[in-house]
Amino acid sequence: MKKYVFLSVVILAIMAGYTINASNPGNSIPFALIHYQVNVANHLPPGQTACPSLVMVTDGNGSAVNGSQPYDPSISTYHFYEMGPVTGTREAVIFNVPQNSDLLCPFTPQPQARKTTFYNGQTYRYSMIYGPRPPSPVPLPPAGQ
Repeated sequence: MKKYVFLSVVILAIMAGYTINASNPGNSIPFALIHYQVNVANHLPPGQTACPSLVMVTDGNGSAVNGSQPYDPSISTYHFYEMGPVTGTREAVIFNVPQNSDLLCPFTPQPQARKTTFYNGQTYRYSMIYGPRPPSPVPLPPAGQ
């Protein structure tokens, strides 16, 4: 009798798991969180090393949504999660972590922002290029002015 009760409980647990997964097929995001995927293409010149940098997704106030991850040129995809739904701005950012005060990194890409309502169980992708910045179309004033 105890075997049958145990087997019944196991079978019910398995069926419940399949029912939950069937209601949201293909979703590997735990607890149906908002998923931010930041894709970073490494376009560093040969022999050039990356500046110490962090990848993160921030809210409209610049606060990290789900921490930060160190940038590694061998990694092309970074994942961040948040409980939702959330309406507002989310921005993918790679920022330089200066090792000393005079370090200026010429490779930090422009942030990528999106303003919308972000829903649980959805993936929002951001694409960035890590490498030399293209020249500015607006001429910069000479230094010292």
